[in-house]
Amino acid sequence: MEDFADLYSFCDDLGASIAEMWSQQGWNITLRRLLNDWEVDRVANLLQRLEDFPGLNTNPDAIRWKHDRDGEFSAGRMYKRDLATHPGGIFGPWKQIWKSNTPTKSVSHGQCAEEHLVSVCFFERIDLSAHGFYITPDIGFDWKSGKGSPFRYFTYGAAFSEVEIDTLTGDFHTRRADVILDLGFSLNPAIDIGQIEGAFLQGLGWVALEELKWGDKAHKWIPPGCLLTCGPGNYKLPSLNDMPFKFNVSLLKNAPNTKAIHSSKAVGEPPFFLASAVFFAIKNAIKSARMEAGYNDWFPLDNPATPERIRMACTDEFTKLLVNSDFRPKLSV
Repeated sequence: MEDFADLYSFCDDLGASIAEMWSQQGWNITLRRLLNDWEVDRVANLLQRLEDFPGLNTNPDAIRWKHDRDGEFSAGRMYKRDLATHPGGIFGPWKQIWKSNTPTKSVSHGQCAEEHLVSVCFFERIDLSAHGFYITPDIGFDWKSGKGSPFRYFTYGAAFSEVEIDTLTGDFHTRRADVILDLGFSLNPAIDIGQIEGAFLQGLGWVALEELKWGDKAHKWIPPGCLLTCGPGNYKLPSLNDMPFKFNVSLLKNAPNTKAIHSSKAVGEPPFFLASAVFFAIKNAIKSARMEAGYNDWFPLDNPATPERIRMACTDEFTKLLVNSDFRPKLSV
């Protein structure tokens, strides 16, 4: 078992239940837990590695290791081997369960229900719970001096967007978006790409749709200081129509992150700001429309780029009768 250190990283998990018993064949180690989708791939890879090992028999919910001549199972050796193999891993206090509770192993020549194992430990007054604390190394920040490293690592990405605007109505469509993200060695590329797509679309709503309306002088019909746009009834959320017509998402290859578990990186919020590519594409489209009308000067465009702001920024023969080329529209009424 010492040669299969990856097994412990799955067993030593706060959401797992581990049972072991002695039978005629050796120690039976059973792991039961609810797996996240990305963890299914990790377990599958582990079982594939162990498939050809002659001393190991597996089925969907149990792993049996045939004992050696002394009939001993050394969790300590496996734990230390795993730390040496995966120094970036996070592990709990294994001694509290595996080593200190060794005398409570059930002796059985047949099947042993998990409830029986729990019952034995209960009447022996053995605590089956364990807890621990983890501090991310090499981080810290001095707020007085403004120096330090508040983060263990960063998630990098790049995005390109192509948009088409309607200069008469201010409406727009994202014709294409290309996104690439550095996620180290992705635990599950399908899930990570889905997270990137969702975060990008959420960011698109932030830069082009989601307008906050507060009660102020320009909106006297809203109680002072109150936020009107606090629900889907009066808050324009991204929908299927706002998806880019062509949406390409890819992950940077051969870029392991040595500072995290399995060389991976977190994904969720980092792709959110990549949608700023849509905002700047809108501004470039407005700039082209203004140049056709003979305006080459700088112009403001606030976030979000709503249809009102896009339309009024596209200075033409209609808008110039009412406002200057540097007009800054307020919130929509």
